Amino acid sequence: MADDTTQTTTNDSTTSTTATPIVAVKWQAILQGAAKLTGGTGDPSDVNVSAVPAPLVELFTVSGTQSSDTLYIAGGKEEWFRNGQAFAPVFPLLYTLSDGSTLTIARNSNTAGDLTYTQQ
Repeated sequence: MADDTTQTTTNDSTTSTTATPIVAVKWQAILQGAAKLTGGTGDPSDVNVSAVPAPLVELFTVSGTQSSDTLYIAGGKEEWFRNGQAFAPVFPLLYTLSDGSTLTIARNSNTAGDLTYTQQ
């Protein structure tokens, strides 16, 4: 996955920013209690990310053939890594998955883990 790029368009008094989706293969969530959910590959066992209860996420990874983005949530803190290196994401994060769907991760507030995951 290459670094995400953004395109900003300004029309008079409005400004919009659109992130270019990062090409990925799948996502995986590990929840409190060690439950694991996966999706995005087109496998019959895949679930839509809407099945992920955001308040219970301890680890969320979006992986590609060459890199991955990983979120760890512990002790009220959120840590993001891209290819094993800490990074500060710019939201929303957009990924195109193997099954052709688009995964979006959006921040709702500055509270650790207060994110919305959508897959369409």
